[in-house]
Amino acid sequence: MNDIREANIEDTKPNQPNHTDHLQKQSDEEALKHLELQEMPEDTKRYMNNFSAKEIQIIKSVILKAKRSFNDLYGEVYMLEDMDDELFTVLKRFKGIMVKKQEKLENMQGYLMRSILSELEEMRSTNMRRKNFENSPLNVFKS
Repeated sequence: MNDIREANIEDTKPNQPNHTDHLQKQSDEEALKHLELQEMPEDTKRYMNNFSAKEIQIIKSVILKAKRSFNDLYGEVYMLEDMDDELFTVLKRFKGIMVKKQEKLENMQGYLMRSILSELEEMRSTNMRRKNFENSPLNVFKS
């Protein structure tokens, strides 16, 4: 009779959830996210935590490619910190469109790249207008 009970107990063991394993996987995921996000500016970093570690790697790669392409195009050096507001805006819009279209991030990398470059163009244009205005004789706020 004991043999039957022991067999029953052993049969049920594999069906029990392993909470420690689940917590370890969560901890590993958070560690990977932290590692990938180290060099990102604060607002962007905070928002990118809404994505999985794998998605963060892809997004980060697209961001760095867009930054390099943009800097090479104009021969200027914009740092990630200079782009924080723009990246945050793009990522929020990107996440919304991704959910709305029910698309995977992998399929929308081109869209993300174009969105980042477009936002950076707008940022540069605004900065150039501001700089031109500061040097303009029409600037009544000059000291």
